[in-house]
Amino acid sequence: MKPGFFGKLKLLVLLILLIPASLMGQGRIITGTVTDESGETLPGVSVVVVGTTRGVSTDMDGKYSIEASTGERLRFTFVGMEDQTITVDDRSVINATMSSAVSELDEVVVVGYGVQKKETMVGAVSQISGDKLMDVKMGGSLENTLQGNLPGLVVIMQDPTPGEEANSITMQIRGGASMGSNSPLVLVDGVERSFSNLDPNEIASISILKDASATAVYGVKGANGVIIVNTKRGRKGAVQLDFSANTSVKSATRLPEYMNAYETMLLRNEAYKNDGQWDRLISDEALEHYRTGDSPYLYPDFDWMDFYFTTAVDNNYNLNARGGNDFVQYFVSVGYLTEGDIYDIGDVFPYDYDSKNAHY
Repeated sequence: MKPGFFGKLKLLVLLILLIPASLMGQGRIITGTVTDESGETLPGVSVVVVGTTRGVSTDMDGKYSIEASTGERLRFTFVGMEDQTITVDDRSVINATMSSAVSELDEVVVVGYGVQKKETMVGAVSQISGDKLMDVKMGGSLENTLQGNLPGLVVIMQDPTPGEEANSITMQIRGGASMGSNSPLVLVDGVERSFSNLDPNEIASISILKDASATAVYGVKGANGVIIVNTKRGRKGAVQLDFSANTSVKSATRLPEYMNAYETMLLRNEAYKNDGQWDRLISDEALEHYRTGDSPYLYPDFDWMDFYFTTAVDNNYNLNARGGNDFVQYFVSVGYLTEGDIYDIGDVFPYDYDSKNAHY
C-alpha cells in the first residue's frame, strides 16, 4: 500500500460530507398536458406536488410546468372530474387524462353557457338527476315524473288516456305571467324540442332556470323559464350493460258512490209525491223486486262503475350499453313500454276503444 493512501481516503470522505443534501435529490421540471376523456384539453386544472406547497394551474391549452423530484406524486384536481394522482418517475413529460365524476353532479348546475358550481349561482335554478327520476317514474310521460320534484314547476295533465298524455300536458314555471302561452323553453342537449318520449334511463340531469338572471342568455324565448335536459354520454372503459324491468299496477283512486236501484226508486217516488204526480208512483210490488233482486232482467240493479273500470298493468323494459376508448365513446339505449287502461269495455261493443293499450 502506497504512502498517503489514507490521506486521500480522508479527503474523499470529507468532500462527500460537504455535498449539500438538496443536491442528492435535486428536482427537475416536469411538463405535460391535461385532457378529458374525449381528448379535449382542460384549462384551469390544479396540479400540486403532494405533501408540499408547490402547485400550478394548466393554461388555456391544458399545459402545465412544475418542479418535482423522482418519487414525488402529482395530484390533478378539477371541478366535475375525478382526482388523479401520478407518481413522478424518470420521465420529464407526464400527461394526464381526467374522467368525469358522476358523484359530483349535485355539486354543479347546468346553465345556458356551461356549468357552474352551486355556491356561485345567483339565479334561481333547480336540478334533478336521472337516477332520482328512475325512483319516481310515473306513467308513460316524463313530465308527470317531474311534478313535485322540481320546485317552481307546475305540470297539468288534461287527458290521462294512455298514449295521449304528452299531447295534453302543459308546464309552467312559477305560474302564468301573460294571457298567451306560458310554456317554458325546452332544450334537449342544446336543441329546442319536446322530451315527453324520452326514457328516464337516458336522462343524465334536468335543470329548470326560473328567474331573469338565470334565463337572460336565452333572450325573449326564456321569458317563461327554461328547462334544460341533458342525456347520458358514452365514457371510456369496458362496455357496461344495464337492464331494468318495471311493472306497475294502477286503478282508480276514487270513484263516486251511487245508490242501488231500490234506493233510487224510493227517492223517485218521493220526488213524484212532491210534484203531485201520484199516477207515476212505482208500485210496492216493483219496489220489492228491486229490493230482493229476484228478477234482475225485469228489475235490474247493475253497477256500471264496476263494469267499466278495472285494474290496469304497465310494463317498462330498458337495456342500455355504455363504453368506449380514446377514439370514440358510445351510449345506446333500447326501451319498451306498454300501458294498460283502467277504462275497459271488453267485448261488449263491436269496436275496440283505442285507449285499451298504448305501446311505444
